Amino acid sequence: MDFNQIILSDLLFYLKGLAVGVAVSVPMGPAAILCINRTLERGMFAGLIGGLGIAIADTFYGAIAGFSLTSLADFIFGWFSRLRLIGGLILL
Repeated sequence: MDFNQIILSDLLFYLKGLAVGVAVSVPMGPAAILCINRTLERGMFAGLIGGLGIAIADTFYGAIAGFSLTSLADFIFGWFSRLRLIGGLILL
């Protein structure tokens, strides 16, 4: 393989990754319908702003879920020995 073929295969690999990333990040459900509706009625810029708003809202929802799971795990680890004792008694 020469240098040009390596560059071309790397570029193709990057473009395939970009296509998969865009396909995965497409909003689904009612938010997607709102975004498509806004794009068709008000233009591409309004649709882009709507899509960015959806992405930001999803980011906040994900952060809230992540922090909630972290605090729940901390609570469980704090009570770990007591929970093991209670679980053992229930099994008996």
